[in-house]
Order: sequence, then structure tokens, then C-alpha cells
Amino acid sequence: MKVLEAERDEAAKTANQYTELRVILDAFEHGIKDGTIMSTDNTAIMRSLVEQIIVRETEIEIEFKCGVTIRQEYVR
Repeated sequence: MKVLEAERDEAAKTANQYTELRVILDAFEHGIKDGTIMSTDNTAIMRSLVEQIIVRETEIEIEFKCGVTIRQEYVR
């Protein structure tokens, strides 16, 4: 029973982390679209989450420290 509780707690923690990441990414996307500058707090959070950002000719790629990578092609 303790093993199942530990797995449940870990799954809940992971779900919360993904939710927090989604909120941060939504705010980042909004800031990019409307041209506002991110606050110091947002910048610190992004730096703690992001391993690297690669800007290519046709897309941007964001690699997170947790291993998730997001690619987005530019809209022309």
C-alpha cells in the first residue's frame, strides 16, 4: 500500500510540475506575441527550467532541463 501511495504522490507531483510549466509557457507565449518584456521573476523561473533555446531559420526549439523539447515553426 505504501508503494502505491508513493507512486500516487509522485504522479501528483509530476502533474503539478507540468501544470506550472504550462502556465509559464503560456505567459511566455503571450509576452512574445504582444511584445511585453518578461519580469525578473519570470526570467529567473525560465532560466531554472530551460536548458537551452535554439533559434533556427524556420523554427525555435526550447529544450527543458526535465528532458522535454518543444519545437515551433515560425508563422509566415
